[in-house]
Amino acid sequence: MSVENQVHPKNWYPIPLVFCRPWGQLPENVPCHPKLADFANCMKKKGRGMSIFVSILDGDYHECAEDAKSACKQLTTYINYKNCEGMAEIVVAPNMSKGFRGIVQTMGLGNLKPNIVVMRYPEIWRWENLTEIPKTFVGIFNDCIVANKAVVIVKGLDEWPNEYQKQYGTIDLYWIVRDGGLMLLLLTKDSFESCKIQVFCIAEEDADVEVLKADVRKFLYDLRMQAEVFVIPISSQENGGSPQDESQMHVCMLCLFVSS
Repeated sequence: MSVENQVHPKNWYPIPLVFCRPWGQLPENVPCHPKLADFANCMKKKGRGMSIFVSILDGDYHECAEDAKSACKQLTTYINYKNCEGMAEIVVAPNMSKGFRGIVQTMGLGNLKPNIVVMRYPEIWRWENLTEIPKTFVGIFNDCIVANKAVVIVKGLDEWPNEYQKQYGTIDLYWIVRDGGLMLLLLTKDSFESCKIQVFCIAEEDADVEVLKADVRKFLYDLRMQAEVFVIPISSQENGGSPQDESQMHVCMLCLFVSS
């Protein structure tokens, strides 16, 4: 990215690219999971901003052009029904991997290019033993990294609350190095205002724990969020490793798994 196209962090805002139904089981007349739009909306500041909803139609473009137009119309109707500020795009490609690679390179224009890819976790591969799905999923994830896109993978989408469902209890958020700011965006939704938030920061070996804690508290203050901050330092593996160190490393690995 050239210097003139870089966006200052203070001016950065999310533009989600919502990957609609790569692996989900939905009725034929439902183009996208009903709660995927709700999830993407809560990432945007005050629910405002453009989202791009995309779906891939396997086949030859000349043969599937009319089907793609019908699918795009159906997806647009869905977006309007969900009161989303966004647009629908249907891409015809020989397979999902090639279709997504074209999408992530070309979708959007200038500073309106999507900077976050939102998609469902492919739980379907466990149910139907579809062995090609994990390879495709990892390939799409790698394409996002190469394209410098943030990635949000949603698991358990059926349980995601709608705007009328208030949530209570405690939310544990694991801040791995510098990715916690994106996760905090999801908690600005009104549904979570009654929840207690605990932020666990995973500190790198050479990090200043107190400085990291102060930075996170400042970030929370700027977001006007109340949360308790805990810092978990990663101990050096060259020092033998006490039981406490091993416990901390286990927590860190668990956090990385949950974050991904």
